Formats: sequence, structure tokens, C-alpha cells
Amino acid sequence: MGALGVVRELVVLAEDAGEVAMTLWGLAAGSLAVKTQGRYADALGCAERAVALAFDPPDHQARFRHPHLFLGMALADCDRLDEARQAYGRSRSPKRSARDGLSQTWSTSR
Repeated sequence: MGALGVVRELVVLAEDAGEVAMTLWGLAAGSLAVKTQGRYADALGCAERAVALAFDPPDHQARFRHPHLFLGMALADCDRLDEARQAYGRSRSPKRSARDGLSQTWSTSR
């Protein structure tokens, strides 16, 4: 069984156990596994499903920002760069985004 088979098994086990966070991690790993095979549409599907599980409705155990990071990678691979930038932006912590905004303001005001 290859990496993708292991990921599929992980997702099934996690879903059966009702473990949303683990299902999400399995989908994120799956998006990378299929991406390396050049299956970008499948990678995007895994990443979109992970984001949906984490945020619609919000699941606080699964709702870490990493689903948006994986979605951004999959969108970039599909040449959907504007959407990828938005997903990357959502993956950043509010504290870091605020700090980066201040840094950018500082650098452009000099």
C-alpha cells in the first residue's frame, strides 16, 4: 500500500471514529500525496473538503489555520493564484498579520 492508500485508510478510520481534526489532517496529507502525482484537481478537492470540515460549521478542534495553507498550495498548483493568496492570508494568525502590516507600513513610510 502506497502513501495515498495509507492516507485513505486514515481518513476512513478518522471519519468512523468521528475525529474531525484527524480527518482533516488525513485530507491535508492526501492533498499533498495526489499533488506529487500531478493530480492537481484531486489535491484541490481534498484541500477544499478539509477547509469545509474545519469551518462550516466551525469545529474548534479542527479549526487550526493549516487547512487554508493546504488549500493555498493546491490552488497555486492549479494556477489560481489570486485565490491562493487569499487562502494563504487566511492561514496567518491575526497577531502575525497585524505585525506584518505594521512592518510594511514602517518600510513604506521611510
